[in-house]
Amino acid sequence: MPIKAISFDLDDTFWPIAPVIERAERRMQQWILRRHPDLAPRLDPKVLRELRESVATDHPHLAHDLSAMRRMTLSLAMRPAGCDEKDVESAFQVFWSARNEVQLFPDVRPTLRELHPAYRMVTITNGNADMHRIGLGEVFEHHVRAAQVGVAKPAPAIFEHALAALGLAPHEVLHVGDHLEADVAGALRVGMRAVWLNREQRSGGQQQVPVIRSLAELPELLETL
Repeated sequence: MPIKAISFDLDDTFWPIAPVIERAERRMQQWILRRHPDLAPRLDPKVLRELRESVATDHPHLAHDLSAMRRMTLSLAMRPAGCDEKDVESAFQVFWSARNEVQLFPDVRPTLRELHPAYRMVTITNGNADMHRIGLGEVFEHHVRAAQVGVAKPAPAIFEHALAALGLAPHEVLHVGDHLEADVAGALRVGMRAVWLNREQRSGGQQQVPVIRSLAELPELLETL
């Protein structure tokens, strides 16, 4: 049964996410403090972590929407200093702009160029990256986000949303991602095929799926599936 389409995870599959978030948060905090230096105690990492935990506890229905969670955390941090929602949104936009300044792994663009003529492609992410701002938007037919669907990977609904957008059966779509539970197990549960991208050669992985260390290995692997 031929594979007709490929779905890709984004964070830690196309780019390393930790340095992106660290830089985006630093830039956002610098922006806030230039305008509201009195907010420094509220922007202490420990305080922000406690605020994020409070938001997660009080609003579990937002767990799939990272942008909403971050906006609410910012509101809790900034409003006691007299900031309004316009200030909160401006701070979030500084973060979000920097969040989309990613450093792609070297294998991403060449692999996508090689696969693009032969396969339909979509992205499935729990994050809030904007592929058009990043410069890869036109390569993909659809961009499926957890915030859009209302649930996050590994919930079946997010994969089913992508399948419906493609109009394909599960066995006709291969999902590629770095996370064994969110990506591999999630895709397998709905009947899709899956590949584990294990860039760091981590141990584990009880699922009987192909494993690659680089996206550059994907075109050759596809010839064998």
